[in-house]
Amino acid sequence: MSKTEKYALDVYIRMNLDDERDYCFEVKETDTFRDLLKIFETLPLTLNPSLFYNRVPIGFKISRCPGILTMEGGLLFGREAADDKWLTTAPNDALVVSKVWPGQLLHPIWEERTFLKYSITAALLTWLYTDLPDFVSPTPGIGFTTILCKATCNLLEKYYSADFADHLRGELLSESTVLVQCVFFALNFFKVLIVYFALYFGAINPYSFTEKAPQVTREDLVAIGWTGAKKATLENFRESYRSYRIDQAGGVLKAHQAGLLTKLSTTTVTLGPEEGFNTPLDLMGKITLQQLEKQDKFQLSLDLLNAQEKLVHDELKDLDDKEFTLRYKKFRSLGPFKTTPEIEKIVQHRFEIEAEKESKKS
Repeated sequence: MSKTEKYALDVYIRMNLDDERDYCFEVKETDTFRDLLKIFETLPLTLNPSLFYNRVPIGFKISRCPGILTMEGGLLFGREAADDKWLTTAPNDALVVSKVWPGQLLHPIWEERTFLKYSITAALLTWLYTDLPDFVSPTPGIGFTTILCKATCNLLEKYYSADFADHLRGELLSESTVLVQCVFFALNFFKVLIVYFALYFGAINPYSFTEKAPQVTREDLVAIGWTGAKKATLENFRESYRSYRIDQAGGVLKAHQAGLLTKLSTTTVTLGPEEGFNTPLDLMGKITLQQLEKQDKFQLSLDLLNAQEKLVHDELKDLDDKEFTLRYKKFRSLGPFKTTPEIEKIVQHRFEIEAEKESKKS
């Protein structure tokens, strides 16, 4: 983690519209949302959703989805974090620290490359048109495969053997039956469809057609706040947390004997409005841990976040820089696996409320 005086908080940015690529960046007190665009100009990676969008976004939306509370008081991003109802557009010139909670998720706003999209679509449709079966095509004989075969035969006739070229023409260019033409067109249709969806969903998404990806130095990464950490998905958290607690107990058998496996069947709670990352920003710095203990909602507070930071730093303070970085990266990804008695009480109360709701439903 950066030790500079201007460091303020972490934010997570969702790359490629993929919830498994929520990367963590350190933000300075003076950083605006416009400053965060440097991330996309600096990293030598393809971070846009597909070829049909510009490589650098034009701004950001803040996800105010409440999130998912873990047993140790950490927050994961909810499954609805990308839904429009939770997204608010951030002014590019606004300070990041004035608009988000520490650890909040940002969604880049991607501008569509409409000319490229429609050009590629037109090219693919043209390709498909040329492959129409001759018996229905207004312009039979212009298929790409047919033209390629004719060109190949002409080259063979000129540079190799006229007899062999004539033989090949007879084999490749003889009139096919209606059934064969239909089968060939169906195969080409699916081929074009696969190419389009590979482009649309980003399976084919080069960094650039005209320029090389930039060379990046350690100083460049520090300047954009790169941490190398990315937020764990709910599934990844559950797997990691379960393994940690079972190992801590001394194995599956001991965990079972201690009743831990039953407890581990419910390790998270999905939060509601005005909880988690949906906590109103005007409450920042105003809610104490003592107040949280008396509430039925799990709201964020600087007291709570500072207590978690202090705990993890106290735990890691004797490690060397390399080990500290690795362990803190894990904290950024999975959240805390240990907590204080005060936070444990707050979290347990929220879990109990959720359990009561579930029992009433059943």
